[in-house]
Amino acid sequence: MPLREIASDLFLSTDQCNVYVLRHDDKALVFDRGDGSVLGEIETIGVKHVEWGLFTHHHREQCSGASKFAGSETKLAGPEAERALFETPQAFRKLRVSLSDAHTVHGASYVRPPIEAVKLDRGFKHMDVFPWHQHEIWCLATPGNSPGGMSY
Repeated sequence: MPLREIASDLFLSTDQCNVYVLRHDDKALVFDRGDGSVLGEIETIGVKHVEWGLFTHHHREQCSGASKFAGSETKLAGPEAERALFETPQAFRKLRVSLSDAHTVHGASYVRPPIEAVKLDRGFKHMDVFPWHQHEIWCLATPGNSPGGMSY
């Protein structure tokens, strides 16, 4: 689905998940990644450089496109509470889960870590404020869908 402007300089792309693009001049901040197809669309709105990618949570449908940003200058950030899920996903993939495993509810894991590790340049905690150009992005811990989910 092509990018659609939903508010002034805020755009929505839909693939595996909703991906939001906040534009400032020819720069952008992207919320979640989906499959990464948003990269093929951002030039249509005048964006030449994605400065930051902010993840709401670690589920693979949110961040499977992160590898498409590899080698670029884009910095990645997400919930500090889920840093290990992003950076060492293989540690959370188990055939048999137990109640003593991290992020397990009644013996069933509710984590879906990315296929490939995603290195975060910055981790956010509840009530952190992230300044980006003229914007102030508030980071709110909203666990539930994932153990350390975050809303911005």
